[in-house]
Amino acid sequence: MSDTTPNPELERLTAFVGTVRTALGLAEGADTDAINTALTSRLGDAAAAVERAKTIEQTWANEKVDAALRSALTAAGILPDFMEDAMLRAKAVGFVLNDKGEVVTKPDAKDTIPNTSPAAWVQGELKAKAPRFWPTSIGAGAKGGGFTAHSGPDLSCFKGGTMTDQMSMVARVGERAVLDSLKRAGITPPPWLKGGGR
Repeated sequence: MSDTTPNPELERLTAFVGTVRTALGLAEGADTDAINTALTSRLGDAAAAVERAKTIEQTWANEKVDAALRSALTAAGILPDFMEDAMLRAKAVGFVLNDKGEVVTKPDAKDTIPNTSPAAWVQGELKAKAPRFWPTSIGAGAKGGGFTAHSGPDLSCFKGGTMTDQMSMVARVGERAVLDSLKRAGITPPPWLKGGGR
């Protein structure tokens, strides 16, 4: 057999190496060491570019999360002095971008409901845990000094009214509210209201 038999595999590899040399900007006669050095350098540059892109993406995500939290806190009427405290609490809970690009609590968040929007978290959790972050509410019909606050529902039906009136009151304001008001007024609740004497 002759050594001059064409080897299609060898020809294909030689053509590929030539393409790699050209892509790397190497001379036609560059050996494998030169190719390896150039490839290592290019791969290092690519890895650095990927890391820079990840850093930029994370910075953007952090800014979007911060903006969403500040917006939710502002919309909820937080006192400006407590904005940074509230932001620290929010960061401790952990907010991220979900697959849809929405800001939500982490899926594995502890001590909070996972996948909750900032507005829902502020209304449902932060306001309950840190009420001092919000101004005390003053109603439009607030009265000045000397005004006695409303003490609860009208209990006159329990001082001689019909059972129908009493049940209607319970249906309107709830059993707990009626029981609390009767207790404050010193009126013994009827046995049916106590759940059959429980």
